[in-house]
Amino acid sequence: MNTQTGQPSLEFVSCPHPEGQHRMAYWRWGDAQARHVVVCVHGLTRQGRDFDRLAQALIEKSPHPLQVICPDVVGRGQSPAKFPVGHGGRAASWRWPCLPSAGQSLARE
Repeated sequence: MNTQTGQPSLEFVSCPHPEGQHRMAYWRWGDAQARHVVVCVHGLTRQGRDFDRLAQALIEKSPHPLQVICPDVVGRGQSPAKFPVGHGGRAASWRWPCLPSAGQSLARE
């Protein structure tokens, strides 16, 4: 997070795919060095910035350094639509051993 503006940092992770690697964008809130990580994944037609208010609240209320990661899945937000839309990222690419997460349903309403 940019501490001067209170805005998240836009970053990218390389994700494996049967048709080759692709880059997935994600928004990082908080301390990039924090060991405590929350991942918030949006629903099928949304984007990572949908979690801005939640991410800010989690950072403000956390008793310890925290980072909140909000990916833009393939074809949404800042992620290129190289492959069909879907959840193509793998947490292992980020090298975090255990991830609490928040998300939205991909089911039909």
